[in-house]
Amino acid sequence: MSSGLGSKEVKLPMLSNAFQPIEICNSFGTDCNSDEDQALHDVVSSCARCLTSGGVIAVPTDTIYGVAGLAQNSEAINLLYEIKQRNYKNPIAISVARIDDIYRWSKVTVPRQVLEDLLPGPVTVVLERSPELNPALNPHTQLVGIRIPGHKFMQDLAKECGSPVALTSANISGATSCLRVEVCH
Repeated sequence: MSSGLGSKEVKLPMLSNAFQPIEICNSFGTDCNSDEDQALHDVVSSCARCLTSGGVIAVPTDTIYGVAGLAQNSEAINLLYEIKQRNYKNPIAISVARIDDIYRWSKVTVPRQVLEDLLPGPVTVVLERSPELNPALNPHTQLVGIRIPGHKFMQDLAKECGSPVALTSANISGATSCLRVEVCH
């Protein structure tokens, strides 16, 4: 998958035959012309198809590079843990498209205005999970971290999937997070 807009293939460690080299598109911001809008739409659609098929992808966010899979897909959750070499007791956050989505996937105990003041942005709100959220996601806690990254790609991806995206940093657990695409090997 190549958008022709500064994409770069990034190879993370081969931890499983199911995880192959993937491409990160890092040139999408909020100031897009119509060609870039179409390219973003095409990339988002392609990534959403991968996620809804149970795949895991590397993604840019507003803070660091991440690895994502659909939160409602137990196989994708297991693959995220395998890729990260992460202990299953360490929770994975979810990314959603809109504040209204937070109300679907958690029991909100703060005023809506607090969420609107914080999100989108580099903040994870931690709330009690709703029963609708996949029980295989973070089975050792009733809490869930929820983000709305201040990054158009991630917002569009969550919206296109129509489901929360499990999102964690693109590194082996305990290793330094990837802040630049060039170091996500």
